[in-house]
Amino acid sequence: METALLLITENEGTITPYGVVYANGMQLSQIYQGRNFPEYLYEESLMTVSLESVFDLNAMCAAISKLAQTDRAKLDAVIIFANPESAAEIRRLAENLDLFDFVPNVHTPEEYGRYMIQDSGHFDYDDNLDEFYDYGKYGRQHVEQEEGVFTEQGYLSYQGTLSLEDLMQGGPAEQYQKEQKEGMQMI
Repeated sequence: METALLLITENEGTITPYGVVYANGMQLSQIYQGRNFPEYLYEESLMTVSLESVFDLNAMCAAISKLAQTDRAKLDAVIIFANPESAAEIRRLAENLDLFDFVPNVHTPEEYGRYMIQDSGHFDYDDNLDEFYDYGKYGRQHVEQEEGVFTEQGYLSYQGTLSLEDLMQGGPAEQYQKEQKEGMQMI
């Protein structure tokens, strides 16, 4: 109350429809340009996504909401691997998760080799021969062939015919990939 009385008696205020405004020497600048809100991070975040439009954000959310929980973990690994820069790119990755092989909770070539030999279903595993398997060598060989990576979520490799950049950009390359899938299903 004291401060208010001092302002009223000692300073000239400007009367506005919202109240009386008093100059206090603070320089204000307008950072909202009428289209994009300025970045404001309240706390440290895992990822920042710049939006091209609200429509892209809605499309990304719709694509992610269709995914099962296991596919969402796979998408987390794919996002780290592909490093998308927009909501539209994340949407395209979510819509094309079938182009990525993902083995959760596998973090080393040896673990990957053990998974491939014992659990993948590609081989008839025999417990009696376990000491003769070189899991590390087998895992390293496949990681190199597949150009895979180990993330916090697990092992990931991309099996698509397009480059990741083309896949995320969409357009003619995306249409080509869809045609290739359809052609393979017709055979």
